[in-house]
Amino acid sequence: MVREDKRYLIKRFIFFFLIPIFLSCGGGGGGGDSIGNVSSSSHWAKIYGVDGVGEIRGYIQQTDDGGYILAGTGLPPGRYESFRFLVIKLNSEGDIVWQKYFDREDFDDEVYSVYETEDGGYIVGGVSSGDWSESFIVKLNANGSVIWQKLYELVGTLDPTKDAGYVISSGSCVFKVNSSGNFVWGRTYEGKGGGIYPMKDDGYMVMQNETEIIRNDVNSYTITYRIRLIRLDKNNSVLWARLYESDGLFNGMYGGPVYETRDGGYVLGIIENVGGDIALVKLDSGGNIIWAKAYRGIGDIVDIHSLRQTGDGGYIIGGDVEDADYCAGDSMWVLRTDPAGNVVWAKGYGEGALALGGYVIETDSGDFVVSGSMAFYQDYPHLWVLKLHPDGTISPDAPSYLGVDIDVEVEDISSFITVEDTNPSVGSCTVRVEDVLSMEVTNAGVTVTTIASD
Repeated sequence: MVREDKRYLIKRFIFFFLIPIFLSCGGGGGGGDSIGNVSSSSHWAKIYGVDGVGEIRGYIQQTDDGGYILAGTGLPPGRYESFRFLVIKLNSEGDIVWQKYFDREDFDDEVYSVYETEDGGYIVGGVSSGDWSESFIVKLNANGSVIWQKLYELVGTLDPTKDAGYVISSGSCVFKVNSSGNFVWGRTYEGKGGGIYPMKDDGYMVMQNETEIIRNDVNSYTITYRIRLIRLDKNNSVLWARLYESDGLFNGMYGGPVYETRDGGYVLGIIENVGGDIALVKLDSGGNIIWAKAYRGIGDIVDIHSLRQTGDGGYIIGGDVEDADYCAGDSMWVLRTDPAGNVVWAKGYGEGALALGGYVIETDSGDFVVSGSMAFYQDYPHLWVLKLHPDGTISPDAPSYLGVDIDVEVEDISSFITVEDTNPSVGSCTVRVEDVLSMEVTNAGVTVTTIASD
């Protein structure tokens, strides 16, 4: 889920460019902090960047050939308020197969998702800003050449569907496009924001955040935060809809990712809107709470960027944090739990390096890969990818900033969340679609630096 806007990204870029970072924190990584090229191995940490250019975020998915597809947002030299995006195909060892920059001058194109498609190509989704903001989808073939590219008048986040199409959530409107990027349908559901998530039965889960402000008197008011989940079948009919409200637990409850679990239920990530706590809520197939646990001690401003069920039935959660509790500065973090939500381990990566991201996936072998961006020992931020053992480590002699243990406090919060049925109003929406007429595609010039391996 994307909560930052262009001003936030520009602020982070300015900070990167003006303030080289030379901080690190001790912890669970072990070894020294020198950066150097070492031989590739099964677990590793690598930086991908263009000299003199900054790249941020870094969205990653494993591909059918055992490698990875990585996408991020870049800032061309001399254009400090204009973004472009890059896509890098990696093999299983994190080495570059091909790399490309996609650039539309006079437009800001920021990537927020990348997926492999059934035909062996890739789909890239993001937000384009010029005189106004729109969503974009770019379809690539297996070699990274553009097949088609579309703009959609509403800004939102993208997820692939089982029929080779895509769904995008934008404010109160969620809409579906087919495998060629053409509009299929659009629906509105009472409430705004959040996301739409394809389900295994070809239906969808819509997640929305709701805020109610009630003025008590001339000097005070009460703000109530709620999360709305709407379960749809494949025909967009509402199966059930429920509202979740915290009874004074968080200083503002904000819904994060929703993941369908193998038992037919769901797990919902929650972020404290003002503060640093996060939570997981396990739901049954009807949206009833099975358990809910809060995790405290990560930092002051925490974002959840990924949530998945692991092969053992537990969960892996990733994100980033400003002003981490376990180290000075910003950091990526990863938290692994057992099936009941108890912490197995929690670690920070890139402490003191203005690390952003925390997009984590479990590989076919049971390891974890986490991606993002960092600016350690560099004037510019670059993308980086970490291939982790199941315990979150890379190697005993990895730099200390690669795996700082986080002392997470866990609290059962099931009794603090109330649930009620709701009957949301349903409407329709249409979305204007345009073909993108011109986009310059160039070799990205990315170099790879390996900073750790086993």
